[in-house]
Amino acid sequence: MSELRFKSISELKVHFLISANVSIGEASFVQVVEHAVIARASEDAYASVQIGVLRGDTYIVNDKIAKQAGALVDELERFVESGDHDGLLTLDLILISDGTYRLYGVPMDGLSADGGEVDPFEKDSSSLDGVLKEIRS
Repeated sequence: MSELRFKSISELKVHFLISANVSIGEASFVQVVEHAVIARASEDAYASVQIGVLRGDTYIVNDKIAKQAGALVDELERFVESGDHDGLLTLDLILISDGTYRLYGVPMDGLSADGGEVDPFEKDSSSLDGVLKEIRS
């Protein structure tokens, strides 16, 4: 993954011409304290795209994702709104620390017809195109 480093969200938004809202997510304490940097159309959006992390006072951004963050957010939102799935409430594109791209969807209801829990929609790939293939087919 090619990484660029920034000192502020506004600096990275200008660099990548991101018009979507960009915010800081929950902390991850796996190896070091870091917060996800997330792009979404609005605060109540159905979809989000992680474009990087905030580690200390430095924003570390995946340039491949950041360059197309707005289009990716729109594509994920269209998929959730389309109904071409098993009832997703939200869908997020997440960057895993090992370089894996993950689509993670929260089910609308959380319960199946027989009352059992519904597993989240979760697809991993080592490439961005590979994981997006899951919603483009």
